[in-house]
Amino acid sequence: MKYLESYPNHKEFYKYYIYKDHDKIVSLCRINIYEGKHLLEGLQTHRDYYRMGYASKLIQGMIDDLQKDGIKTLYSEARIWNDASNNLQSKLGFIRYGEENNNYLYKLDLDQIFNGLNKGLDIFGKAYGTMYRNDLHDKDSVDYKLLESMILLNEKSYKFLYGDYLPNVNQTIKFHELYAFAQRFKADFDIKTIKNVLSFTKDIVETFNVPFNDMVFGGTEKEIIDRGTDWCTDISRVGCVLLQCLNIPCRMVYLANKKYAYNGHAVCELFVNNEFIVCDFTYGVHGVIGKNHSIFNLISNQKHVKQIYNDFCISQEMTDYFLGMFSSAGISDYDAMRNYLYTTTKANEYYKKLMTIEQDGQWKMGEDK
Repeated sequence: MKYLESYPNHKEFYKYYIYKDHDKIVSLCRINIYEGKHLLEGLQTHRDYYRMGYASKLIQGMIDDLQKDGIKTLYSEARIWNDASNNLQSKLGFIRYGEENNNYLYKLDLDQIFNGLNKGLDIFGKAYGTMYRNDLHDKDSVDYKLLESMILLNEKSYKFLYGDYLPNVNQTIKFHELYAFAQRFKADFDIKTIKNVLSFTKDIVETFNVPFNDMVFGGTEKEIIDRGTDWCTDISRVGCVLLQCLNIPCRMVYLANKKYAYNGHAVCELFVNNEFIVCDFTYGVHGVIGKNHSIFNLISNQKHVKQIYNDFCISQEMTDYFLGMFSSAGISDYDAMRNYLYTTTKANEYYKKLMTIEQDGQWKMGEDK
């Protein structure tokens, strides 16, 4: 705490950034302003949490916040002989532009941090962006924050999402309230473990029988399990966390058919045997290991979509539904041990009306205007 309290009174001080894990500060840094330049300083990670990716997650959150503040460029320095610090600068995307007083000088163009990647509620266009802004989850909740952090999957984002942005399991997941519960699904092989979780979530969906206007949305994963749900975003978050509790990295995926209004679905993408595969916790299906069944490849080669959802393609209408859904995707990393708000809500007026209108592929409430 002395570290935190030592600098805010300095005239150069701008902000502190803190990353907590299970209510423990594990990584932090500050931004100071010198001669009009925003300088990253004091980046530290607790020694018990080295090499777990916490500094990178801290910096990612910091960059999001600085961009909202309208800051265009971030500067940093590292001692010439400090290999670890210099390697981290490069990993975070800083460009070395000079040398001064035994320090390498770095800068990061925040406008280009995602290298042209499309991120946020509007990645599928204006109409879907309006629909997401009317989402029935609380706007401060984990569910809305995950929507806001979606990155559009395309050729530009492929390297970032499938190389630089690999999901991992927070090492403190053992403190999650569902950790002990999740161990009942553990099997000798990962694929069997995955099938066990899918069977569990599918059963929740199939046995759920509550009128829409009486449904509760959001909350903790345990609350969702206890009350039941057939809402794809809620059950996907449950499956995502259960797999993380079983040490299988998993992230949220939001699908949308941009040619058809109100046509979205949530699934997950897990990382097992050094490859990505789709996992749909609503329908209880998953991609095949060794068959390139990542979200990216399913969008590129939709014949695999029909194979995965074969049991549900009982009509041309259903086949078209699944194929259309795997035409656009946004990916969001979900760290189940991060400090999110898990508020619950009931259906809002927008969704109450949405559930009553005829679904003919057209936007009915001015979303596209």
